[in-house]
Amino acid sequence: MKHLIKYTMLATAFLAFSPLAVADTLIFKNGDSLSGNIKMNTLTSVVLETSFGATITVPRNKIERVETEHASQSIESSTLTSDAEVATIAAIAPAAGGPFASTETKQKENDVKWSGEVNLSGLLQTGNSEKNAIGADTEVTARRSDDRFIVKANYARAESEGTLDEDEASIEGIYDYFFKPEWFFNSNLKFETDKVSDSDLRSEFGLGLGHQPYESDALNLNYVIGTAYIREDFSGAGGTEEDIAATWSLDYDQKFFSDVLTLFHEHDLEMPVDDAGAFTIETETGIKVPVAEKLIGTAKIEFDWDNEPAPGIREEDTKYTFSLGYSW
Repeated sequence: MKHLIKYTMLATAFLAFSPLAVADTLIFKNGDSLSGNIKMNTLTSVVLETSFGATITVPRNKIERVETEHASQSIESSTLTSDAEVATIAAIAPAAGGPFASTETKQKENDVKWSGEVNLSGLLQTGNSEKNAIGADTEVTARRSDDRFIVKANYARAESEGTLDEDEASIEGIYDYFFKPEWFFNSNLKFETDKVSDSDLRSEFGLGLGHQPYESDALNLNYVIGTAYIREDFSGAGGTEEDIAATWSLDYDQKFFSDVLTLFHEHDLEMPVDDAGAFTIETETGIKVPVAEKLIGTAKIEFDWDNEPAPGIREEDTKYTFSLGYSW
């Protein structure tokens, strides 16, 4: 009898701590799943205790549905934290001004995550040949739960044997509104000037639809298809050109070898709707390596192609840049 009781207790303990005791499964929108026991289900997140004893908090917008021992239901219709639990939480934090879940939602919506970097590059050569170059670029991003604002600026100037090889500057503002976790409406406004190409001012305003399947510190990938109004003023007798163009852009970066190296690639395609042969492509491809805390070294190749350039201007333009920057 003693042995029977002992074996019964061991079997009960085994079942209690084994995966068989897991009652809930979260099915994510990307197809992954995670099993455990739901401890709390609020308007913004689900708290799950896994079969290994760890407790994690999962945003609701990442979850497709919840499966239990008895049923499967969408995350939107799944039962929220019980009235008793909500009342307890509200009693603990009455100064929050309402139910805990509502306060948490407002805080998350208003939270802004800032990131960005500033890079500087330069070259000075004297002797048999004289060359000098200077460059600077910056990018600042403000990200909230359902939108994102990006500002980019760039300046580059280079001379060789007293001849101006490059003198260009640009500034761009981008706004993305996420109507779904991975889908967003895109709008952008850009101004640039290029004295070597006789472009006094090039203005561009675009709208598009974007998809971002990956967004994390380790991997980012998004692409946008849209349309843009382009106006370019040329110096001298060049006059002014105006176009409506179809646009396509892609932005990718990924960290490798425990964040020791970051590979990135960007490209933009513009094709005038009334003259598809006058398309342009701008690309940037390179690597980033941490030098010290917050300091990064960047090596990149910029390749641009203008299929119908202005007279006296080459179709292709390739530039190699090495820079040192500060990131946050």
